[in-house]
Amino acid sequence: MNGFPDNPFWQFSTELYGKSGVAPACLAIQARHGLDVNLILFCCWFAAAGRGSLDEATLGAAMARCAPWHSEIVRALRQVRDRLKGGFPPAPPALAAALRDRILGVEVDCERVEQLVLTLELPAEPEEPGPAEEGPVHAAANLALYYRLQGVELSEADREDLAVILQASFPEAEDDMAALMKQAGAA
Repeated sequence: MNGFPDNPFWQFSTELYGKSGVAPACLAIQARHGLDVNLILFCCWFAAAGRGSLDEATLGAAMARCAPWHSEIVRALRQVRDRLKGGFPPAPPALAAALRDRILGVEVDCERVEQLVLTLELPAEPEEPGPAEEGPVHAAANLALYYRLQGVELSEADREDLAVILQASFPEAEDDMAALMKQAGAA
């Protein structure tokens, strides 16, 4: 699909999602709690872009903006795609597989639209980017806030998966990402 505007969040997300361990960690969190992977990535990108920690109002507004799109479009497409996995009699298996692949492409485009929606109300660049070394701490706080706003308690499995995502988001950081998530989740 052509016509998507440049979006630094999308660029960050596609690079991050392709790093070792990130996709399985994101999908495990999604499977456990039904959380939106785009919002997990948004929490990391916000901090990695030097924007600092999200406050409840900003994250809550972003969540509210994308919720209808995510639930009615992205999740609906995912359900159809998942239903076609392994075929759907009486449709020929090869045709069902080809349709599933096409739906995946549309689903990815819809995820990209959701990411645009998440960034709509943000200034193009942070006024004063924060120090890079504070990025992991801010990202951990953003993720903990997202969990809290969703009413989900961070489990040990969540902390491990989020630590993988944080480490991939901030590869030069020397922080213990699991400890950061534990600390952020307790705050």
